[in-house]
Amino acid sequence: MKMKWIELMKKSETRWMLLFKFVAYIACYLVLALLSRSLSFPGNFAAVWLPAGFALAVFAYTSKKSWWLWGIASILSGVIYNGYIQDKEPVVTFGFMLANVSRTLLGATILQWRLPGRFRLDQPSEIAVFTIGGCLISPILSGAIGSLTLLFAYGNPWYESFPSWYFGNVVGIMVVSPLTLVLIGWANGRNQFRCKDLVGSRCNFAYLFLLLGLLAGISIVIFRFISVPVSFLVAPVMLWMVVRFEIVGAAMGSFVVAIVMLTCTSQGYGAMGEDISNSTRTIVSQVFLTTVGVCALVLSAALQRSRRLTRRSQQTGRRLANLQRETQLMLDTIPSMVFYKDRNNRILRLNRSAAAWMGMLIEEIQGKSTEEIHPGPHGQYLYDDQEVIRTGVAKIGYEESVVLPSGERRWVQTDKMPLPSAGRKEPGVLVVLTDITERKLIEEELEKSNQDLEQFAVIASHDLKEPLRAVNGYCRFLKEDFADQLPTEALDFVDKAIEGADRMTQMVNDLLEYSRISRGNFELNLVDLNLIVAEVLKDLDGTIKLKSASVKTTALPVVSGSESQLRQLFQNLFINSLKFVADGIQPQIEVSSSTRGRCIVVTISDNGLGIDPKDQKRIFQIFQRLHRRADYPGTGLGLAISDRIMQRHGGQIEVESALGNGATFRLVFPSPS
Repeated sequence: MKMKWIELMKKSETRWMLLFKFVAYIACYLVLALLSRSLSFPGNFAAVWLPAGFALAVFAYTSKKSWWLWGIASILSGVIYNGYIQDKEPVVTFGFMLANVSRTLLGATILQWRLPGRFRLDQPSEIAVFTIGGCLISPILSGAIGSLTLLFAYGNPWYESFPSWYFGNVVGIMVVSPLTLVLIGWANGRNQFRCKDLVGSRCNFAYLFLLLGLLAGISIVIFRFISVPVSFLVAPVMLWMVVRFEIVGAAMGSFVVAIVMLTCTSQGYGAMGEDISNSTRTIVSQVFLTTVGVCALVLSAALQRSRRLTRRSQQTGRRLANLQRETQLMLDTIPSMVFYKDRNNRILRLNRSAAAWMGMLIEEIQGKSTEEIHPGPHGQYLYDDQEVIRTGVAKIGYEESVVLPSGERRWVQTDKMPLPSAGRKEPGVLVVLTDITERKLIEEELEKSNQDLEQFAVIASHDLKEPLRAVNGYCRFLKEDFADQLPTEALDFVDKAIEGADRMTQMVNDLLEYSRISRGNFELNLVDLNLIVAEVLKDLDGTIKLKSASVKTTALPVVSGSESQLRQLFQNLFINSLKFVADGIQPQIEVSSSTRGRCIVVTISDNGLGIDPKDQKRIFQIFQRLHRRADYPGTGLGLAISDRIMQRHGGQIEVESALGNGATFRLVFPSPS
């Protein structure tokens, strides 16, 4: 209920507002018509028809949807003025009304056609459309209808009536339309004519009316008390108003000059008030006022355009300055050293990290070449810069050592990218340097550690295996040559010693293999996995037959890798599938392949004991076992070695399993292409 009441109130307000506008239109029309009548020359020669400018401005300013309202108001205004105030015959009233409405509709249609969506009189092109279409073309139809009406009603020759009617409309439109547009914008609080700024400043408001008063005073003196043609003396004040207030000054100034001039001239004062025929006086007045109005509007539009371009230029300059500050701020937040060089090796821009790295201020570096900043050999750097600029191909991620101005040598990772010449006089190169000195030191330490580890592996291979071989040999010697002299319990101890020595030897071998795979380099070749699997199955043929195992394979792809390491990888996985099977179960192994995006996936599935999901990450760690050694012998390094092999090949190994449901291992290789 409340919402309906609010909607009814809004509709009621809209209706009252329309009624107010309707009445205001009629009132303004009649006031301007009466003012035009009071400015008529002796003999009823009307020099200006002010309602023409008012009606055209209202129609052109509003949308076509509201033209019906203003059309009715115009018809009613014409009937009231001509039929009741002027007491014209109905035929004459109808003819005058038709002439005025047709002129307004034609002019508004032309303006909205050529200036869709805007009518601000702030462009020279708009002034041209307004002058030609609104002022000069639209009154032709009105003049023709009006002169024909006078011809049929009173017998007035059309060639005498038409010029007076036509130019009266021209002057009325030129003088009143701009003022009406300013006042409408003023009333609506819009800033398109700078009315909001004018009203908002008391100083500007007072300044405007001071100039209007000055212009009115000068115009009265010129057109009432001076009998020589010095009308041009109004120009300085008019120029002053236009320069200061643009369209507002032009519109109000033209209106004041027109009213003062026509008032004085119609009463017979001034240079055009004496000894001149009414027709000549009318034409001269109309030409003068039209010229003043056009010149004021053109000057106003030119000034607005100039000031608008100046403001845009200033705004662009501020935006550019803000953009430069933001760009510099972004550059300064980058920890790497960034700078831009031209083809002459001058550093045109850099960030604070680069300046601090060189031990200098940004201002001390910008605009200087690297030779000026730090004399020394720069041949290779310059060659790289010129090559990037010439070819347009970036150089990314190469490492080099540089000497700073302080003499310190640092290692950097260098990225050089070409910058096109768009917006600049010549192309250049963007250089990004990342200090990797600490990384280099760590790599050197790591290399030294690897060398120490390799040396340790060699020593361990010799010094650990030699005692183990001795222990194993002596124990076997005791067992074989002194078995009849040793008690049964002693022979059991000898067997355990041999087993421990063998297990220790295997563990040392696995550790050495794990170390070799982790640190060693290998050559990548295209490897056919079908051949690798066939060789591994051939090596394990005895175990497969012993356990009555079933192995099914499908066609496997070619991957990029080390043949020996891939052979060891598949051997470890097949051995586990054959080993970790419940008693009485025949092992079943299936090998297949598929693709995953740009990767190759090789799947090995079995029906073994399975792996608890909570242990699936732990099985790839060294020395991790899930079963007792007595039940399933081994060192616990097989899957750790397999995982490291996949890492060295740029892939990964995945496991999917559950206790009692076997295990599925997926080997994910990068595509060899």
